Amino acid sequence: MALITVYAANKYRGAWQNTLKNAEQDALNVSLIQRDDDVNYRGQGYIYEVSAGKNLQTRYTLQGDGSSQKIFLYQGGHYLGAATVEEIVQFLNKLNCDSEISRLQNKITIGGSSSSNASAADKSKADDAKTNKSDIPGDAGIFTIPANYRGVWYSDESKMELTAHSMVADGDETELHHQSANFSEKQRQNRDIQNKTMHIAAANMTNINGFSGIYIYIAGWCQNAGEKTVYALHQEKGQPVLLIIGTGGGLHDIMWRSPQLAKKYAHTKFADLRKLGGIELN
Repeated sequence: MALITVYAANKYRGAWQNTLKNAEQDALNVSLIQRDDDVNYRGQGYIYEVSAGKNLQTRYTLQGDGSSQKIFLYQGGHYLGAATVEEIVQFLNKLNCDSEISRLQNKITIGGSSSSNASAADKSKADDAKTNKSDIPGDAGIFTIPANYRGVWYSDESKMELTAHSMVADGDETELHHQSANFSEKQRQNRDIQNKTMHIAAANMTNINGFSGIYIYIAGWCQNAGEKTVYALHQEKGQPVLLIIGTGGGLHDIMWRSPQLAKKYAHTKFADLRKLGGIELN
């Protein structure tokens, strides 16, 4: 949602720009509106309403998945335009909005459905996303993976799926949560906490010096030292790729949206990635 808000504010100004400005003081909240087959809104599923303190009826709808997912943008019932996730990322990369998006990502809350016709199950899911904290020390709530990262990714030898709140690799699912800053060293060393968090990881948005982009920084819940992993969305050969980067050892892998592309470019050396080092790119 941070990505969409920053894009709409820069692309269409007006109410979207005011919503972004308001988010400097208030949390950025998204509420679900059941469309009831409203013909004024394109796309599929719910209408998403974004607000920060004051509701300016800045809304969007979605259609499709992955980097080709299309976002339709509105102010109230007025249609502003549409773009794919890939087009949005390209647009924002030119404006160097990485730090702004990262800050905004940490201020997002998920509200309940604003439709009286929404089912109790739908409202429950929205409420869970807002307050979903486990009883594990240091848990500051569920981490939401940006929409353009989600879906299945392939390398020449492996496959990984990113969902809204988890990562699935080699058949194992890891749930991603924000970790509070006061999670202590003593708690990290606690064997009971270590056992409880085998399938939970700490995730955050970050940047890598010398390489622009938006990154998901993931580490084991009780990990306090050693190399950690960064997942960076990028483009090669006109296609979205997910770079797997080790904080201590450069580029580890390049993942594609299809196994065919992964196989085709398995041994290709990309000049723009040489600065990262790793996997014989130099």
